[in-house]
Amino acid sequence: MRNRVFKSQMRTVLRSYRELAATGGKQGEELLSQVYSILDKGVKKGIVKLGTASRLKARLFAKLPA
Repeated sequence: MRNRVFKSQMRTVLRSYRELAATGGKQGEELLSQVYSILDKGVKKGIVKLGTASRLKARLFAKLPA
């Protein structure tokens, strides 16, 4: 149950970041830090694999609005 709740929160944060990146919002850096935090917690708990988290971080950083 906890894993399902965590994955739901993770997907929500990822979706909100992707929407922000698509519109070019200026709050990208602080939302990106939340994404990094939640991915790191997922790796620590064993819910997300390290490689998956690293790949997501790299791809999301590349989409960071300038």
